[in-house]
Amino acid sequence: MDPLVILREEHELVRRVLDNLDQCLLRVERGGSRRDLSRFVRWLRVFVESWHGPKEEEILFQAMLQEGFDTSSGPISVIRCEHSEMATGLDMAVSAIAEARDDDPSSVHPALVALRSLGYLMRYHMEMEESVIFPMADAELSPEGKRQVWERMYAETRQSNQSPVAGAMQALAQEFQVLYPSASRRSYAA
Repeated sequence: MDPLVILREEHELVRRVLDNLDQCLLRVERGGSRRDLSRFVRWLRVFVESWHGPKEEEILFQAMLQEGFDTSSGPISVIRCEHSEMATGLDMAVSAIAEARDDDPSSVHPALVALRSLGYLMRYHMEMEESVIFPMADAELSPEGKRQVWERMYAETRQSNQSPVAGAMQALAQEFQVLYPSASRRSYAA
């Protein structure tokens, strides 16, 4: 089996949530409630930083490092920097949301900008991983390296899915789909 299939599937889920976030941002811009902005940020932080990111950093990149890939410069280094930029973007979004005031609708604008910028970065980042890092790993990792990556990814995913947080994150993603549907992606249930 493709050792990177789990990462690709998780990217697709993140893209769907980002599409839902785009719909939420449009509603907020038109005067709708901003109550869900913090929930999107919480989902992104938990899923991306605690769930998905470690699979890349601690499993895939470690396997690539062990097989002689340069992780201190080049594409892997760039991807790692983007991981840090996304964490900073999430922090900025949290701050901007907290500073928005109910008595001043325009005060939410920095939060909208921060979340849109974060969405662009995340989409670009996933595209770069899928078009540069994943093909590089697929072409150059040894069969044994691929097997080890697959086993570790599968075990990590199985363990994570047994966590109560997994159910909560999946339920929240499904709620976003209902509240902020996007025609550009298939449903979570598909």
